[in-house]
Amino acid sequence: ALRRAQQELDALSATLYLRSWHPITGQQSADEPIHQLFHHRLTTPDQPPGTLGSRATKFFASERTFTFPDATLTGHELLELHWVIDGIRYDRTLKDCFYNALENLSPEAVAQSGGVVSHGDAHNANVWFNPNTTSLTLFDPAFAGRHIPALLAEIKATFHNIFAHADWLYHSAELKTHPEIRISNGTAFVTTNWSLPPLRQAFLQDKARLLWRPLLEGLAQRDALPANWRETIRSGLFCCPTLVMDLCARSEENPKSRHTPASSLTGLAIALMCGAEPESADVISRFLGTIDPSSTMPEWNDL
Repeated sequence: ALRRAQQELDALSATLYLRSWHPITGQQSADEPIHQLFHHRLTTPDQPPGTLGSRATKFFASERTFTFPDATLTGHELLELHWVIDGIRYDRTLKDCFYNALENLSPEAVAQSGGVVSHGDAHNANVWFNPNTTSLTLFDPAFAGRHIPALLAEIKATFHNIFAHADWLYHSAELKTHPEIRISNGTAFVTTNWSLPPLRQAFLQDKARLLWRPLLEGLAQRDALPANWRETIRSGLFCCPTLVMDLCARSEENPKSRHTPASSLTGLAIALMCGAEPESADVISRFLGTIDPSSTMPEWNDL
């Protein structure tokens, strides 16, 4: 019943996004509060363009200590690492991912995809499931708007309702997996022992099939699908875990953190998978491949 309710919401959302789609200016985009979830967390007012600030520099300050299972790094060292995750090498560092997001998620850049009416922040803490009607209801529309950039509209719901599970983001103390890390010659070799649980995997298949693919096809038909749409989606997904809460594990210098060394490493590895291109296919690249409107006969069950 829950999966059917999510399927109905995904299909309805895609229909409403395309029905409400319209061209927007950079200023209309900038006026939308949804940027408080993305670009505003990357920048500090009055700093020169292209300069990281706000939560990005607070959470990943050079002098901070990041403690992982069997490894301890400074924020500076962490940002400069290259990554091999579960045997797959990725093409950029965390620092690269932040600067890509700074460019890709600017209000002017995302205005290229046009605007839609959207809740903008429909992670499941803002969604009620009614067992009597087996339907979902969105509430707390703090970041809703009429000119939400189309490529940002479903980013939060996609990451937080799917890739933030099982346990590592919201209930890190309950994380059952035991990730491993080894540092060699500036590269982090990580074994996450993480995969999507069956329900979240089903959510990913449905959201790809019922929402993202129709949305991107509709944008392409309107000549509103930017050439860098993959990078834009990657940057949005990357910002969800890195900027929503502090991924640095709890310690004497960081006593308010909700994270353990294991959940910190798991979260950063998944964030990097979102923000960087892999040398061979992973769950994020397969997802992007299935929603590509130029691809034919996507294999939804391979997600």
